[in-house]
Amino acid sequence: MEIKITVDIKGIEPLTEAIALLGSGLAYRQGMVATAEAAEKIAITEEKVSEKPEKVTKTKKKEQKEEEKEQVEESPEITMEEIREAFLAKNTKANTAKLKAILKEFGVAKVTDLEEKDFPQVLKALEEI
Repeated sequence: MEIKITVDIKGIEPLTEAIALLGSGLAYRQGMVATAEAAEKIAITEEKVSEKPEKVTKTKKKEQKEEEKEQVEESPEITMEEIREAFLAKNTKANTAKLKAILKEFGVAKVTDLEEKDFPQVLKALEEI
């Protein structure tokens, strides 16, 4: 069996997304969740390496510290990566229908189509599986 995949990428963020999705697809096909997790770690590492450090002035440092404080004070937001990981963790042949039902409940065909406002409810539904 031969699988051909063509990816058209215009920036590093879509590249990371494509690598994560490719890893997820392979993991699902092969039944190896660890493959997807490893691909995601590689993509994140590559993204960090490719970022160019910018010159940081004292003013920027102060602004960064203030932003960090604000982020800590706010409730933690759920990211698409966390949602994807939660789906991958529950992804077994026995749960396939349940996972599709969750997506259908939120009116989407795939995980990446979920809206951020629905993330808490999606995680709750996944925890119930």
